[in-house]
Amino acid sequence: MSYSRGSFSKLVLAATVAVAAVFVLAGEPARAAGATYYVSTSGDDGAPGTQSQPLRTVQAAADRAGPGDTVSIAPGVYAPFSAETSGTAGAPVIFRGDDGTWIDGGCSDHAIDITADHITIEDLGARRSITEVIHLFAASNVTLQRLTVTDWNCGEGADQYRAGISSWGGGSALTVRDSYLERRVTESGDDVGPGNGIWVKNTGPDAGGGHTFSGNTIIGGHDGIGGEPEDVPWGVFNGNTLIEGNTVRDCDDDGIQVEGGTHNVTVSGNTISGCLIGVAFAPALGGPLTIVGNVITDPQPRRGQGPAMFKAGDDSSGEIRIYHNSFFAGATPADGFKQTNPNLANIHLLNNAIYAGRYVWETSSHSGTVSADYDALFTADGDRFLKWDGTRYYSLSEVRTNTGQETHGITASDFAWDAELRPLAGSPLIDAGVVIPGVNDGYSGSAPDIGAFEVGAPSPPTASATPQAPTTTPAPTLAAVPTPTATPAAAPDPSPSDTTNDPQPGDVNCDGAITPVDVLLILQAAAGLPPTGCAHLTDLDCDGALTAADARAILAHLVEIVSLPPATCPQSGTG
Repeated sequence: MSYSRGSFSKLVLAATVAVAAVFVLAGEPARAAGATYYVSTSGDDGAPGTQSQPLRTVQAAADRAGPGDTVSIAPGVYAPFSAETSGTAGAPVIFRGDDGTWIDGGCSDHAIDITADHITIEDLGARRSITEVIHLFAASNVTLQRLTVTDWNCGEGADQYRAGISSWGGGSALTVRDSYLERRVTESGDDVGPGNGIWVKNTGPDAGGGHTFSGNTIIGGHDGIGGEPEDVPWGVFNGNTLIEGNTVRDCDDDGIQVEGGTHNVTVSGNTISGCLIGVAFAPALGGPLTIVGNVITDPQPRRGQGPAMFKAGDDSSGEIRIYHNSFFAGATPADGFKQTNPNLANIHLLNNAIYAGRYVWETSSHSGTVSADYDALFTADGDRFLKWDGTRYYSLSEVRTNTGQETHGITASDFAWDAELRPLAGSPLIDAGVVIPGVNDGYSGSAPDIGAFEVGAPSPPTASATPQAPTTTPAPTLAAVPTPTATPAAAPDPSPSDTTNDPQPGDVNCDGAITPVDVLLILQAAAGLPPTGCAHLTDLDCDGALTAADARAILAHLVEIVSLPPATCPQSGTG
C-alpha cells in the first residue's frame, strides 16, 4: 500500500494527537516537559528537591537541573552558585526566585557564575562581590530578567569589568531586561565609582553580538552599559544589539558606551543623567549605529574632565545616525557634541534639541562627511556657540554661511520644555523637524517635533523600523544627509516570532501554523512553566488561565471536531 505525502502526514498527526488525547481529552493533568527542583533555607541537599522536601543550596539544584528544568528558590539568603549545564533553545535551564530571594557573594567571589548556554535567571536579587556580581564566561543565549543586582566591586578595584553583570569570552545574545542595578547599597562607598553596571568583553569578529539591554535602571559605576575592546571593528557588542528604554544615572564616565563594533546597533529611548558623557561612540567602526530618542540631562564633570552629551572621534568611520535626542546642561559648562580624539566621518544629526552650557558642537578634525540640520541649538555660554572642524563660530547664521550646515536649524534661549524635556505648548521645538521615514512616521501636527518627544503622538520616535533618508515633505529635502548606500537591518526584535505567516488563535509558538507542538506548549504552561510565544492567543476558552481545556480545544480542532474561536479574548488574563 502506498500513501501520498499529504495522507502520510495526516496519519502521523493523528497518532501524535491520539497520544496527547489520552491525557487531555480525558481530563488528566498535563505533565511538564522539565522537572522543578525546589530550594529553601530549611532544606537539605540530601533531599529529592521536591516542594515538600527541598534542597538547601542553589548549587545542589543547579548540579541536577538540565534542559527544560526549573530551579525554584524560596525567599532567603543563599551562597553563590555556578550554572554549568546548558539548556537548549526551546528548553532553557531556569533559575527563578521570589521576593526576598538573595544570592550573596559575601564580597569574596561572584554571586552567580554562568559558563553554560541557554540559561535564564529571573525574579531574584544578587549582591556583594569582590569583582562582578553576575559573571558570564563564553556563555550565549543567557536571559537575566527582573533582577536586583547591588554592591559590585566591594574592593574598589579600578577595572571596568568589576561590574554588576559582566560577560567575558565573546558570548552572544545576552539579554538583560527590567532589572535594577545599583553599585552601592549595603557596602561602604559611593554609587559613582569603578566597575560598570553591565560590561561586555568580545573576542573576535565571529563572536558576540545579538544582545538586548532594555528597561533596566542602572545607578553608579564607571559606564552604565559598555565594554571592550573599543578600537576594533568587532569590539564590545559587535553588532545586532538593542539598548533601549534604560535609565542610567550617576556614572563616572559614559552612560552608554557603544564603541568598536557598531553594526546594526541601536541606542533608543534611554534616559541618562548625572554622568560625564551621555552616549560615547569614539570610535564607531561599523554601521549603522542609530542613536534616537534619548534624553540626557545633568551632565557632571568627573576626574577633571569636561562633560558632554555625545563623545565622538578616534578615527570613527562607521555610519552614525543621531536623531531626535534631547540634552539639557543648564548652567553646567558641558558640550553637546564633543570630539575627544582626531578624525570624524559619516555622522548625521537630525531633529536633536541641544541646550548646552559650553559649545553645542565642538569638533577639531573631519576626515569625511559630517552633517547636521533641523536641530535646535543653544548654549548658556555667551562666549561660545559652535566649533566646526577647528573653527569657532558665534551664531547660527555664521554656521550656515561658513559651513552650509543647519540650514533649517533653529535657536532659542528657552526651549519651553518640562523637567522631562517634553515640549510644552508654544515650544519652538514643535513642528520644527523633518520627516525621517521609519523613525518619526507617527508625528502629529504639520511636521515632527525636534527632540526626544512628539507632542500628541502615542510614542516617542524610535528606530524600530529601518531608517531611511528624510522625505521632501512636509519639510524641504535635506541634501546634506545622503540616502544610505546600504539598507540596514531593523533593530533586533526580542519577540519569539520570526515567521512569514501571521499568528492565529491557538498558534502558541507563533510559527504561523497550529500543530501538536502548540498542544504540548499549553500543557507545559498549565503545569507551571512560563507561557511560550504568543501567550495572548492561547486562552481559547476565555477563562483567564492556560489549562488543559485550551489544549483540548486545539486537539479538537486538529482532528476536525470543532473550529477554533475566530478571535482572542478581549480580557484574557494571559496577555
